[in-house]
Amino acid sequence: MITEISNEELFGITKRQIKLKIIKMLQIALDNKSEKIAALRDNDVELENYAVAYSTLNAIHTAFNKPEGEQYELGCMNERCFTRLKKAGVSSRCISNLEFYKKLSVGTLHDSVNISPIMAKVTENGLEVKLSLSADGYCCEIEGITEQQSTAHIIKAKVTTNAEQIST
Repeated sequence: MITEISNEELFGITKRQIKLKIIKMLQIALDNKSEKIAALRDNDVELENYAVAYSTLNAIHTAFNKPEGEQYELGCMNERCFTRLKKAGVSSRCISNLEFYKKLSVGTLHDSVNISPIMAKVTENGLEVKLSLSADGYCCEIEGITEQQSTAHIIKAKVTTNAEQIST
């Protein structure tokens, strides 16, 4: 049986679960980094901002259907990464916005990130959510499932810019 839910608090809980999972993954990753980067591990505010920027980047790359195994890490958005994005099939008009990627790489994209709930329903598989995420002129609609173990899986995402569809 599927129950329709339109409760802002439910979306808040879902977003927190997703964010906490990302933060936990980042903490594990940061343990293996340099001292300067590892210092982020104990800075809750910066880590949360980093998690928002990271999840935004991840959602966008998921929507771009990046090839399996291709990784675009924050802080590494240089010419080589742009070349890799092109090879991955990302439209050149998307990667021409250098300012957007600079914001991603320095973790300041959270200033322009807006997440809006569209739909949530409880199914036998867990909580199914649909969110609209917009950042710096890009809009990404994300559909995903949050299972009981608080893991989030993006099922599909669609990115648009200037009301023009880029990829599905």
